[in-house]
Amino acid sequence: MNHRSDPKSCPTGDSAKVALLEEIKSGKAYGLIAFFNKHPAGWCAIDPVKTQIGHDYDLQRKNAESSTAWMIHCLYVDPVRRGAGISKGLIKSAIDLSRSNGATELLAFPIPENSVGKFPEDIAEFSGRFSTFKKFNFEPKTRLDDFYQVVSKQL
Repeated sequence: MNHRSDPKSCPTGDSAKVALLEEIKSGKAYGLIAFFNKHPAGWCAIDPVKTQIGHDYDLQRKNAESSTAWMIHCLYVDPVRRGAGISKGLIKSAIDLSRSNGATELLAFPIPENSVGKFPEDIAEFSGRFSTFKKFNFEPKTRLDDFYQVVSKQL
């Protein structure tokens, strides 16, 4: 339930699965899964900014230009499938999904270009790379630290 509830009251295990399923059914949680030959190859967590109360970006919300801003808060591609355009497909689908739900801005938190390689791949590769978001005309907004570059796309 990461980012959707107060960490002190965050469900775990089976109760987390039940709680997340309820949020999906009620339209409070979104996500995209990419498949390659019928096998999961990547995923993207995307939600309205206002629903992500525990997110690292929480203190930066004032930078969101409207209450209709959405965010890609996780983007992951199986290492075996990297370089095959899967992250591009997930970002394109995230743009379409957020736009179709009334978003006017889409935020993301990719690894800054000058930070690539500073972190172990298994830790670093869950937010995407700035170069990929740049291909979709995301613009840099705020540099949170070595690990996160906030980027934004007006929809």
